[in-house]
Amino acid sequence: MKQFLKSKNKIYFIIEHKGILSALFASLTVLLGFIGYYDASTPYAFIHALIKSFQLFGLTFPEKTELNIGTILASIAAIITVGLTAVLFFFKEQINKKIFQNISNHEHIAVFGLGKIARTFLDDAALNQNIIIIEKDSLYAETYRRRGYAFKSGDAFDKEFLVNSLNFETMQYALISFGDDKTNIEFAKRVIKVYSDLKIQTPIKLIIHINTKSLGTLFHKNFMLQNLENINIKTFSYYEECTRDLFSKYSIDGDSMEYIDSDKELMTVLIGDGELIKRMVYKIISLSHLPNQNRHSIYIINSESDKLLEEIKTYVNYGYDCDYNPDCTREKFPTITLKNLSLEYKTKEFYENDIWKKTNLENIIVCFDDESKNIEVGNSLQERTYLSDSVDKKKVPKIIMGVFSELEMSEAINSDKSEYNNMYTFGNEKDIVNKEHLLNETIDNIAKLIHHGYGNVYEPMKSLMKNDKLSWEKIEEKWFKTSKFSDKLSNIAQARHIDIKLKSLGLQKVAIKSDGQEDILSHNRAILDAKLLQTQTTQEIIEASKEIEKFYDGKTYTVKYWPKNFEDTPLDKMLRMEHNRWNAYHYLEGWKYAPTKVKEKKEHDCLLPIDEFDKDSIKITALYDMYAFLYLPNYLAETGYKIIPMT
Repeated sequence: MKQFLKSKNKIYFIIEHKGILSALFASLTVLLGFIGYYDASTPYAFIHALIKSFQLFGLTFPEKTELNIGTILASIAAIITVGLTAVLFFFKEQINKKIFQNISNHEHIAVFGLGKIARTFLDDAALNQNIIIIEKDSLYAETYRRRGYAFKSGDAFDKEFLVNSLNFETMQYALISFGDDKTNIEFAKRVIKVYSDLKIQTPIKLIIHINTKSLGTLFHKNFMLQNLENINIKTFSYYEECTRDLFSKYSIDGDSMEYIDSDKELMTVLIGDGELIKRMVYKIISLSHLPNQNRHSIYIINSESDKLLEEIKTYVNYGYDCDYNPDCTREKFPTITLKNLSLEYKTKEFYENDIWKKTNLENIIVCFDDESKNIEVGNSLQERTYLSDSVDKKKVPKIIMGVFSELEMSEAINSDKSEYNNMYTFGNEKDIVNKEHLLNETIDNIAKLIHHGYGNVYEPMKSLMKNDKLSWEKIEEKWFKTSKFSDKLSNIAQARHIDIKLKSLGLQKVAIKSDGQEDILSHNRAILDAKLLQTQTTQEIIEASKEIEKFYDGKTYTVKYWPKNFEDTPLDKMLRMEHNRWNAYHYLEGWKYAPTKVKEKKEHDCLLPIDEFDKDSIKITALYDMYAFLYLPNYLAETGYKIIPMT
């Protein structure tokens, strides 16, 4: 009974246990029938009662003279037995269709394909939502129907099957994970065409599994989305999610405030040889922007590191922006240095290299695509290089290993700090291929608020949502009306840098549900302004921001806020930090500087170090860089977070 009550699909529980249930009611029929029919005065009473009991299964019911509590209950049990068997045997498919229809009529997630990624996602215990699965092979059908999911076997690439089987009006998300990138992209394009042909208005988020990063840029093109305003795209790869998992758990500059409070150079070592290490460098460059412009040296260690380093430089567009800089001296990532060491991890020289003793080495990230190598290298490095210092509780860098499927080992390493006090893992498939990571509702919502903006004039206590459904619909309407997928990605990248911005001010965020939104905003505003506005006042910033509207209206305007050297106050440093981050993101995505902004050519007039802004027309836009951190209290309050001092 407990299992029945806990079951997500009561009907499928009954179907799965039909043999037990039928046997139970059949036994009750015979037992109660025997008791009711047994008459000691009748010859062969035992055999007579037994025969009459079995006749009940043929719906031969007792005569009036034979009616008593036993025969009546036995008759009811017999009807249930026969009926249950007939219904479950003959109407199982009709029951499945009914379940499918019921889920289709409500908001749901559609899963196309049942590769490993999709199966891991469906195994997420927190996935308490309506799910519809479309897959040719019905191997897993019973498994997922038992969990309460609707399953339909068929060819999703058959447009007639696709249109006739699914209710796109109620589909909130579509996870597309058939296998290879080409198939996933082709199917995503077909779904988009269905939306276009059927003129479907309800918004949907397509979550498309694409391993090759360059192929994801296809969704930046208008021909893919056909100018539809209600389709949101998230392309993801397993390794990309691994990098997000790592830096959501472990700070890029270590656990202390040492680098935030100084301009000391920071150092990270990456050991690997494939796609994951490239994704890791991309992620570090996008995040590693601190208020004092600390240089960050990233060492690539591999037996063939020269070749790998060149591949990485190409992958992240590393180098100089030379088109309008004849001397070719403008570095795209001025605070990032990529270096390499050619060392084979199976040699003595690897473990005895001086690099492991550098005092500014904070993170050693072991990121081969093969988790067995990661475990071997990480454990060997700990045992042969850091064991003594680790036991003596001396400062040693974190060794962070990619462990993808060894869940128990990963949990043991992360939780047992008596033996593994400087060893950690990232990338466990159950941690990253789940609802939180793939649906990404919190990050998306913050990105939507960033995209919508709070207006040109600074309003520190302005709230867009106010727990008002209509307000949120307007925010989403503007988000979906953005034809450029790349614009949305830029907003998402800004949202992912929030934790570093907060740490730069000695702050952090915590999720909270109890306080009212206005109270959270008041709290957040007070604590951020106390850290940020030491010489400037809120009113001064408001007055400076009023000039933006004059600028866009073609009126005479004045740049009322412009730092002398970006070093004097926390506000000045944060402004420079945010613009450095914005520059890095655009260089990573293939943009370059040009005197005139042309989106189609990926050229931007603001793609300069902020202290090189020499025209008022671009200086005035720096206020938007400032809004990236001035509005943190608002973004966080409206998504359920309170800002508190770091502990």
